[in-house]
Amino acid sequence: MKDAKVLLSTYPFESPYVSYIVNLGWVESIKGRDVILKNRDIIPLSQKKASQFKQQFRDYLSKML
Repeated sequence: MKDAKVLLSTYPFESPYVSYIVNLGWVESIKGRDVILKNRDIIPLSQKKASQFKQQFRDYLSKML
């Protein structure tokens, strides 16, 4: 998993939960402890990574404006 994170470090991919890497461009919203993707899949958001993931998503959205 660490190798994948290194390879994707220049792209908008983040890890909301152990064993998941998500393209921030596919995130529709974050509700509670769930990350909802544009295809309606739901990925859990760990409590430990929640604040960092939310901040990275906000930063990604601000760059898209």
